[in-house]
Amino acid sequence: MKTETIETWLPVFSGFYYTIWDDIDETCIQYDLEHESEFREIYPELEKLPWNFIEENFRDCVQWGVGQVNIVKGICDEMPDFLNEIVPGLVNSCQYQEIRRPREYNFTNDAVNVAFDINLTVLRKFIYEHVNQLEDYLQKRYTSRDGFFSYYPNTIVDWEDETQNFLQLGGHYLGSLLQFIAETEHGNESDWKLYEHCENLVSDYCPDIDTGVILHAWNKKEAA
Repeated sequence: MKTETIETWLPVFSGFYYTIWDDIDETCIQYDLEHESEFREIYPELEKLPWNFIEENFRDCVQWGVGQVNIVKGICDEMPDFLNEIVPGLVNSCQYQEIRRPREYNFTNDAVNVAFDINLTVLRKFIYEHVNQLEDYLQKRYTSRDGFFSYYPNTIVDWEDETQNFLQLGGHYLGSLLQFIAETEHGNESDWKLYEHCENLVSDYCPDIDTGVILHAWNKKEAA
């Protein structure tokens, strides 16, 4: 069995901007602000602040970027189980590296750089057992058209050539093949299925809060 660590992008995850993953912080915050007594126990340093002031200003305390990193790290931890349910023995680990954020969100969303420790023997076996499906996937995803120029070929033959028979998969290639594997099982619902797979992460998640921000705002208000 040929196992390698390969750097690529995190498949299935759709980014944070206007997606299901964007709602996690907001859901947790909304819950906190609907349960004052529990909130006061979690943040005793804010006990002297009026509740209406907290409600109006609490979102300013949320460290959105930190929270998103924590969410993505949790997704990476779950990714081996998620993919191995489809192809047993495929992935040993998925290591988070960084979130890449576009300058503008008009045409793309957040992406994540990761490193997969993956069994290439298992991966190649799956590929050659699903040749027709992969050919369709490549045609749909990588055929240039008006408004879209593909930087990657759209045939299996060309992918074999560029990856030395699916053995050199660094960069874009591995992430796309893992996306294909997820879609063979879950289709267009792949992102939802990953979200459901991360149910414990979602239910246990709490955003990082810098309460010093709201305390500073309150002290400034009092001094005015």
